[in-house]
Amino acid sequence: MATGTESIRSAPLAGLRVMIVDDQRAMRAILRELLHKIGIHEVLEAANGEEALHLLAQLAIKKQKPDVMLCDLHMEKMDGMELVNRIRRGKVEAIDRHIPILLLTGESDIMMLEVVQQVGATDILRKPISAGALAKSLGSAVGVAAE
Repeated sequence: MATGTESIRSAPLAGLRVMIVDDQRAMRAILRELLHKIGIHEVLEAANGEEALHLLAQLAIKKQKPDVMLCDLHMEKMDGMELVNRIRRGKVEAIDRHIPILLLTGESDIMMLEVVQQVGATDILRKPISAGALAKSLGSAVGVAAE
């Protein structure tokens, strides 16, 4: 039986570059730790949607885009829904419109979650999330089976 402190390595996911977008530093640290448990060590961070768009544009120029994004739904300056909308609608030319975006939320409003999916979120994950569930969602988002 696996405990919460064990590593859940997933070789197919280990090479992924993941961007975390969350306005809470503590949540970014928790997500980074979960990613490390899965074996993902290339992690980029942004504190809100505006910062994420800026970083994505810079990374696109360097051809270093993330493979997937983990994004909080509710944030100051620019929330997750607006970020997904801008990326999916090609509002910033250099950014890949098809990057998988997993939205993390504690939101329970079904209508809100339906709108988020319609805007283009790849998946919606409920907080709190385990390393195993995160690995499964990441694998699904990028088309590989997590071990």
